[in-house]
Amino acid sequence: MSKVWDRITVRRFTRDPRWGKDAGQRNPDFLNAQLFKDAVLLPYSRAFKDHAGCFVFEFQAMHGKDLPDPLQWADQLDGFLKELPKDFRYAVELRNAELVHPIHGEVLKRNGVAHVFNSWTAMPTIGQQLQLSWVFPTTFTVSRALLRPGRTFSDAVKMFQPYDRIREPAPEIRADLLKLIDEAIARRLEALIILGNRLEGNSPGTIRALTEAWKP
Repeated sequence: MSKVWDRITVRRFTRDPRWGKDAGQRNPDFLNAQLFKDAVLLPYSRAFKDHAGCFVFEFQAMHGKDLPDPLQWADQLDGFLKELPKDFRYAVELRNAELVHPIHGEVLKRNGVAHVFNSWTAMPTIGQQLQLSWVFPTTFTVSRALLRPGRTFSDAVKMFQPYDRIREPAPEIRADLLKLIDEAIARRLEALIILGNRLEGNSPGTIRALTEAWKP
């Protein structure tokens, strides 16, 4: 699984010094399908095509005038996804709860793109996402459990470094992930699940706990 370069997925550059003079400015390459094909897919296909899982488009949280309404977002995303080659798999991760909408799901289904079940600061829980009717739009599914909802990335870093052990178990998120696994099996879907160190403090420990708790 490969997370796509944020030059494609960020609406406005952060104030991070790495963006230089572009820091804080609107990104002219947001949803630039041609740039993605030329700068990402082309070199990737030369070296890794036989080992590709899927490409994850993680759309960072948008605010104020940068945040489209669900219909505008669906139109923008649909136009982008239509231009992508069909010989790779793709998944979309939202970071704005406002865009978690059935019309977004219709776009995913129409283009054969997976919804990413994420555990993130301002998103509904994975369990809440599982209750939606449109979240299995294609033949595989993806989950990225990275943070507890309500917690910022920087706070999690401070709490959990150096990530040497589980410091704060998250039983409700573990339970939701087990539900997701069972649902994927019932639907005969491939499930690609990523667990981050900043979820509980140590991702290998979280993986071990889920493995021990799962009952096929």
